[in-house]
Amino acid sequence: YLSDQYGWRTAFLSLGLPGVVVALLAWLTLREPVRTAARVAAPQESLKEALQDLASRKSFIHCNIGLSISAIGAFGLSTWMPAFFMRTSDMSATQIGGTVALMSGRATLIGMLGGGVLSDLLSKRDARWPVWLFILGLGGVAPIYLLLLLVENPMLAVALGIPAGILASLWIAPGRARIQARAR
Repeated sequence: YLSDQYGWRTAFLSLGLPGVVVALLAWLTLREPVRTAARVAAPQESLKEALQDLASRKSFIHCNIGLSISAIGAFGLSTWMPAFFMRTSDMSATQIGGTVALMSGRATLIGMLGGGVLSDLLSKRDARWPVWLFILGLGGVAPIYLLLLLVENPMLAVALGIPAGILASLWIAPGRARIQARAR
């Protein structure tokens, strides 16, 4: 609504300013609690040693490269998709904002949670399932997004965005878990 009525700059400022005010209030009024419990000594490893260890693990490097490429694609698409719908469907920023938020927000939540649950269940049978979910999700989403971009009916395109968002988000939980598992 704000973007349609007052422009995108006003919308950004009006939505961002309350966060700045809350952050300033938190910084001025909240204090870090004093920690009195005894700490368990963690094994001491320098940052350089930890980074060298991670860099020596090919699986860690490959997981990070793959997840980074897919994240760049996902963030780029999510940034571009509203403008695409506005230009091809004659929808206002208000209409497309609500539609895309409902479509992608719910789909991403379902995909992330579903990917995590599926990964946990299926990896009990075969430890390669988290990687296969990554491949199936991103491989399966490409034809759906292609169809989504080519259909002329905006409501059908939005409907296609739901399974696309679910599949595109399957990798998030198992991918992050894979990276964490690669570290000591």
